[in-house]
Amino acid sequence: MREVRRAELEDLVEDLDRRVQAGELAWKRARNAWAVVTKMFADAATSKSRALRVRDDNPAATVQAPDKGAEKALSWLYPRE
Repeated sequence: MREVRRAELEDLVEDLDRRVQAGELAWKRARNAWAVVTKMFADAATSKSRALRVRDDNPAATVQAPDKGAEKALSWLYPRE
């Protein structure tokens, strides 16, 4: 956690994007995974609990998230229909 650099996080985002493009991973799952990663690094830098703070910076703060895909169209049936 202490030794992870911004470039490694950018590599992670590129890998997530590549896997989404290849159909190996849903874009929503990639975005959710990225949310977990950014939260971990935010806590490592600025957690309310001092015991969790192991970094002086947040390398994930300036890295763009994986690409968002198309929303699924949902059809809703109401009881009167």
